Parts: sequence; C-alpha cells; structure tokens
Amino acid sequence: DFHVLIDCGVVSRTPDPGPLMTNVAKIVAGESKGVLDLVIATHQHTDHLSGFRQAKTEFQPSSMTMKRLWLAWTEDPNNPLGKKIRKQLVTKLAAVRAAAAKLTALKSEAAPRIEGILGFFGAAGEGSDTQAVLDDLQARPDTEVTYHNPGEVFLLPEVPNVRVYVLGPPTDPAKLKITNPRKSKREGYEAPELA
Repeated sequence: DFHVLIDCGVVSRTPDPGPLMTNVAKIVAGESKGVLDLVIATHQHTDHLSGFRQAKTEFQPSSMTMKRLWLAWTEDPNNPLGKKIRKQLVTKLAAVRAAAAKLTALKSEAAPRIEGILGFFGAAGEGSDTQAVLDDLQARPDTEVTYHNPGEVFLLPEVPNVRVYVLGPPTDPAKLKITNPRKSKREGYEAPELA
C-alpha cells in the first residue's frame, strides 16, 4: 500500500470544523496505519489546508508520520518569484483585514462579505492562517519536502506504472493573474460534454 493525502480542509463557513476534521484525521490514520507516504498541499486556500490545523493533534509527528510533502514552486523559500508573491500576499491581506475592521466598526453590510473572502484565503482570524499551516508542515522533522514546477513528469518508484504530471501553477507572472482560463488558449481544462 502507498498512502497519499491530497489537501485536507473545509470551507471557512463550515460549522464546528474541529470535531469534523479530527474525525477525518482519525479515519486517515486508521486507513494508513499512521503513515502517509506522500502529502500534497496544492495551494494556500482554507478548504485545502485548514484540516491540518483543526486536527493538529492527530497530524502531529508523534501521531502520524508524513514521509514526503510536495508543494508548488510558489512555496519554495529559494524561489525569487515565489518569495515576491508571498510577500505581496501578506501585504494585501493585511490591507484587506484593516479595511474589514473599519467596515465592521461602521456596521457596513460589506463587512461579512469581506470576512468571507479573508476566510477563503485563510486570513480571517486566529488559527486560520494558511501560511502558518504550510510553515508547520514544512518544519516537520519526519518529512522530506520538495517543490514542483508545471511540466514536471516523474514516476513514483514505490508504485509501478504511476506517472505524476505537475500541471501548475504557471511560472509566468502574467498567467498567474488569469482567473478565468480560456479554452481556446488551452489555459484550463473543461468538463467533458455529456451526451
């Protein structure tokens, strides 16, 4: 058996996520016998990372082994563009938090919507910081961390005939800003037409 966990989390508006994700982590531990061969954290959104924080005890190295962690090139501390993106994100989220606080004080109807956006990016409040989750995962003493670029193709030596294709995120700063991929430009993947 080769146990892979791709992301772990729930959307920020999920009621009482701690017990829910603790139960999920216990199921993962039971199925994997406490050993994850590979953990893939695809990107820095709450619904992809919050479970590692909400079920922190179950994911501690003393409870569960994570042999390898794969992250996007954007998280690589030695990648200059990745560093720049992370720095810009911190600055922009701080500005949005400040604006949300002012709107809340003014009892603006816009405040809850902005808080929802902050929650999506894991920046709404205490314990929801997605960067802190990634920092914790990367600091684990039991885990080999690697960063991957789009276009990489490689085999999983432990699993015969399985190839891994890294699809993104793009390394071109202009392409990183595209939020609605165009099929005609081959920027995204469309759902197949059903007959």
